[in-house]
Amino acid sequence: MSLPEVHRAENVEMIRDGGSWSATFSDKSSHRYILFFQIRRTEQGGFYTPKQHLSPPFIIDCDPTLRPENYSQLAGPRTPVSWERARKILRNIREEKTDLTGPERSFHYEEWLQEMIEVANREGAPI
Repeated sequence: MSLPEVHRAENVEMIRDGGSWSATFSDKSSHRYILFFQIRRTEQGGFYTPKQHLSPPFIIDCDPTLRPENYSQLAGPRTPVSWERARKILRNIREEKTDLTGPERSFHYEEWLQEMIEVANREGAPI
């Protein structure tokens, strides 16, 4: 997969596991992608404290034909990206102007985007 460029930001979310992050965006052809930072788990399935994220982050292709039937878009094909590339994507998302005709964004959009930027700046390492 060639690495997509942000054309339209959709949303930023904290995943229900309480520490993974996703930033959904589309390219110029309206193809959707997710930049994903996965939280690192202990061998017992818990989380490290303070939270750490797996390296490298990755981009998920949201094309429904590329993932198992009846699975979340998070189950799509994953392509690892550098932390530098992740920071560039997040900068492009931050720079995008609000479009009132665009998708509804979460109440925490700005806060979560900032937290995701901070994770990228420290390359997934704990605070």
